Amino acid sequence: MKFLILTQFFPPETGAAQTRLSEFSSELIKQGHEVEVMTAMPNYPTGRIFSEYKGRFYLKETYKNITVHRVWLYASQGKSILRLINYLSFMLTCIYGLFVCKKPDYIFVNSGPLLLAIPAKILSCFWRRPILLNIADLWPRSIEELKATGFKSLSKLALSLEKWAYSNAKYITAVTDGIYDCLLTEKNIEKSRLMFMPNGVNASLYFPQTDPDRQLQLRHNLGLKDKFIFIYPGNHGYAHALDNVLNAANLIQTESEKNKNLNSIHILFIGGGSDKERLLTIKERYQLKNVSFLDTVSQEELVTYLQMADIGLINIRNTPLAQETRPAKMFPIMAMQKPLLFAGFSEGSDIIKKNQGGVVVEAENPLQLKAAMLDLLTGKYDLKNMGMRNRKNVLEHLQFSSIVKNWLDDLEIKEKATLN
Repeated sequence: MKFLILTQFFPPETGAAQTRLSEFSSELIKQGHEVEVMTAMPNYPTGRIFSEYKGRFYLKETYKNITVHRVWLYASQGKSILRLINYLSFMLTCIYGLFVCKKPDYIFVNSGPLLLAIPAKILSCFWRRPILLNIADLWPRSIEELKATGFKSLSKLALSLEKWAYSNAKYITAVTDGIYDCLLTEKNIEKSRLMFMPNGVNASLYFPQTDPDRQLQLRHNLGLKDKFIFIYPGNHGYAHALDNVLNAANLIQTESEKNKNLNSIHILFIGGGSDKERLLTIKERYQLKNVSFLDTVSQEELVTYLQMADIGLINIRNTPLAQETRPAKMFPIMAMQKPLLFAGFSEGSDIIKKNQGGVVVEAENPLQLKAAMLDLLTGKYDLKNMGMRNRKNVLEHLQFSSIVKNWLDDLEIKEKATLN
């Protein structure tokens, strides 16, 4: 089969959507299918087009054996009207795919933003090919709950677009159980049109490393030789409420004079995002010496950073939307055989609790976060067994290879059912 993947986000950008779609595309090719990707010039999470892609309207390139078509968009980030312009610009320029992409069997559309359903419909009508709509978040609800644009008057229009997009898709794929249930019960999508493809990980890329010298050298370079490191790898955005982690770090630093154990704790953030500048300001305000921020690194480099760290850290904002999330950043940590400290209640934290792969505390509760860090440091938990259970869970249930195969099998079953 031939798939055209329409997405605003794709590597070399980093992030949950980028990783998921890259692995999805690679697995489709490995399993004998053809793939082309129509996407934007890389600009996430900085909101600036990467230097090597500047000044171009269109570019064709190959990424990991995947044919990728890129078009210009207005690059921006944050919560302002400029972000909406960013979405609208790609919605228009991606129609150029009609002229440069081969006619596919399926048009796989990644949402968000849901605006991509509009050019997808144009491509679908032109080629007379069905739309497969991938829902990673319920976009209109995300806008309202996370205040992504600050324009609540747009919510009715967004809900109308959502209804229209769902009606024009042949099949709709949910990324979490919560989204699947919402599509089925609240959005009244027929079960025969619903599919499921959760976040996962490439376990052949992320696996326990056996090069202690390299890890010691990295610790030395970062000035963290004797530290107990909690690592947060990923986007620094509003939904992640990372100011609460800094508040916990401030409590740790303040109490470290009375409890010397707390001096060992260090929190390492890797990545970028719309909230990073504010977080850096908070770090300076508190004069935090137990927190470091690094820029985004490649997947290959991230493997070494994750192996160097002692505990993976996941933090999410306390919103109803969070209940439906499985943060993609948790799975590489699990695959690296590391324990997790998860601040928040969601499908992701449920996986950790069920698997006994870490510690779960309340969202936006710096006191609980601080207490859990101390417990993890002082030996209250068996960190080695936590990590081993995480790796085992990945190998049995969370590898992209099996996730994509199951999705393809379901697609084949549904297509045969429509012929009968």
